[in-house]
Amino acid sequence: MSPGRSCSTLAICRTAPLSPGDEPIGVGGADRRRHGFIGLGFAFSALAGTAKAGLRALRAAPEVLELSLVIVPLVFVPGLVGAALWGTHGFVVSTAVALAVYGLLSYVVLFRVAGHARQSGRPIPGHLSG
Repeated sequence: MSPGRSCSTLAICRTAPLSPGDEPIGVGGADRRRHGFIGLGFAFSALAGTAKAGLRALRAAPEVLELSLVIVPLVFVPGLVGAALWGTHGFVVSTAVALAVYGLLSYVVLFRVAGHARQSGRPIPGHLSG
């Protein structure tokens, strides 16, 4: 069995109704309010991923490592605090906010590295000179 298939099977089992009258997990009224924050979290995470891809293209491994070391507690701790104080909704909202900060910091680092590369005259991948 491939890893993707086992993960999708797990997701189906996790959201399947327990009995004929039950709603799937994540569909009810309180869960529905979290869907927007979950979507924002995914969007901000993708935003950070594109910035990190740009850093890798600029061959800025030390900056990628430094950013990763700063971000792990930045995303992990607010999620735990939000969960402890406000339950599932607090976890989802605080994680979405932390991922927004992650996306912003990733682009700040990317623009800083790109600026230094341009000032030093180092070629920037994909940049047409001339």
